[in-house]
Amino acid sequence: MASCLLLDKGSEVRVAAKKALVSAAAVCALVSGCAHGSKTTLPVAPSSSDPSSGSQASTRAAVLAGYTGMWSDYQKDLLTANWRNPVSVNHATGEALQDLENSLAVDGHNGWIGKGAPVLNPVIKSVSGAGVAATAEVVDCADLSHFLKYVAATGALEDSTPGGRHLIDAGLVVKGGVWKVSTLATGQAGSC
Repeated sequence: MASCLLLDKGSEVRVAAKKALVSAAAVCALVSGCAHGSKTTLPVAPSSSDPSSGSQASTRAAVLAGYTGMWSDYQKDLLTANWRNPVSVNHATGEALQDLENSLAVDGHNGWIGKGAPVLNPVIKSVSGAGVAATAEVVDCADLSHFLKYVAATGALEDSTPGGRHLIDAGLVVKGGVWKVSTLATGQAGSC
């Protein structure tokens, strides 16, 4: 039962609806370069900001680092269903962080952990503003086929349904000088 947030099936649907597919559910741009042949090249769409190209390239790199960092952090948290002191706080904030923490709490309560890695293909849809008012949107078609939940006590798969490809839309903001995912919407398996 893989999903971008690795939620139970009912919660996944509620989160997707609640977030209005938070910008096309491009959430699964997880840990670019993780495992299972993850891609390392990240396509980038034109930005809506108009700073110098050097500054633009630096901003885009920072946005993608924030997005993929969130997935890397979440992947670490899933290994133990760590919801009380999640590493995800490093690259997630607001609604996105709350959703990740809630997902981890459900997993911890049920005795589940997450293993594997998503294959991310993030694209920057837009970047606007500057400084603390800067925002960005990233869309992704993440392959979650190898990002699955397991029963911690036995190591058995919690659900044998493969994850598939999910359309993800992530909104990012600058917090403490770091790009962090603030909204996250994940489409159903096969949505991209």
